[in-house]
Amino acid sequence: MCIEALDHSMRDICRQGIDDSMDTLFGGKVVVFGGDFRQILHVIQKGKIEDIVAPSLNSSYLWDHVTVLKLTVNMRLCGIQTTLTDDDTRNFAQWILDIGNSNVGEYEDGVFGIEIPPDLLITDVDDLIGSIISTIYPDYLLNLGNPEYYQQSAILAPTHEVVNIINDRMMQFLECEERSYLSSDSICASQRDADFNSELYTTDFLNSIEVGGLPKHNLKLKVGVPVMLLRNIDQGRRQENTFQIPKKTISIVGVLCNDNP
Repeated sequence: MCIEALDHSMRDICRQGIDDSMDTLFGGKVVVFGGDFRQILHVIQKGKIEDIVAPSLNSSYLWDHVTVLKLTVNMRLCGIQTTLTDDDTRNFAQWILDIGNSNVGEYEDGVFGIEIPPDLLITDVDDLIGSIISTIYPDYLLNLGNPEYYQQSAILAPTHEVVNIINDRMMQFLECEERSYLSSDSICASQRDADFNSELYTTDFLNSIEVGGLPKHNLKLKVGVPVMLLRNIDQGRRQENTFQIPKKTISIVGVLCNDNP
């Protein structure tokens, strides 16, 4: 509906310079859409299959006038530095594409069962987290001061809880003193009004809040641990509402040092 609203707005705006803009999609302007229909569908609460499909772009009247251009080269795989041969890279790219096209696996009761190739599996199941860390970041302790070492690999986690578990495990590898840094646990005075109830915002409640993109209340660090700092460069939004996470941030990767703990 948002894109259809844009279509109506563009027709109305362009009618001053184009005579037939009201009868032309987007007022005669070329519009390029980017996306992949292999992604997750819209989330419609308590919706049926037809309710979930209806909000998709290919269910709109605009779709009959769209020309589909398909990308055939996996640029992510072409740009990475790897020990794999060109044939291995092409085979892996084709395997990913086949998964998206439902050409791999067996379908049963609405679920596809996909067999993962042996070379992508971690066979040590006794210590899952430790096995993932040692596989993705071998010689971790020998590369603490090398920022390029962390840029070449990454561990994807399904939840923030798993992220914290991995971070804590990697912290245990460092045999040095641990320092704890606590977040601010008070409400900004400008946010208070006559109806403010301090009992609803206790210190324990504020410290228990964990929001994506923000660190935990108790941030534990050791010397040599990589740190990512976020700086708010949208000062107007920050002054309007201090509780909103800023949309514009600068990410700075650094390392905790002895001279500046």
